[in-house]
Amino acid sequence: MKRKLPIFLGIAALVALAVAAVIFVLKHEGPTDVRGMAKSGASEQEMIAKVDKSPAPYELPVDEIISLRKDGVPDSVLVAMLRHGKQTSPAR
Repeated sequence: MKRKLPIFLGIAALVALAVAAVIFVLKHEGPTDVRGMAKSGASEQEMIAKVDKSPAPYELPVDEIISLRKDGVPDSVLVAMLRHGKQTSPAR
């Protein structure tokens, strides 16, 4: 029994780390993808479609919104990102 506990705790720690990594990627992938799409000349409709299909909510602090606007992301896409964040956020 004593030998199984450290193994179990090690596996639990690895699973927790993997979950944290996935959450980190999902939270940070969206704005980066949309920024890249804007820089590559994607249309507003293409960017909004990407936002609508995202499995994770967008969390956009003010500095991120400013940065996205400077990088050419249209206001309509920012509004879609903010709405998507509210729609997919878990109830508190």
